[in-house]
Amino acid sequence: MTDTLEQLKPYSIDTIHDKTQISTQSIESLLEHDFSAFSKVRFLGFVSIVEREFHVDLSDYKEEYFYTL
Repeated sequence: MTDTLEQLKPYSIDTIHDKTQISTQSIESLLEHDFSAFSKVRFLGFVSIVEREFHVDLSDYKEEYFYTL
């Protein structure tokens, strides 16, 4: 599975935080694929915010999350 988070590589964690208001710790967990840090609702909410604010498609990343459940 390709890493769809590569689309966010040009942005720093602080930039993502400033634009989404998601905590830097949660952003780090998302970028590291640390799904244990999130409930299903929180994960989907954060990913939806990132998709909306950065105009990226993270559907593969969501599939990866559900695959690991």
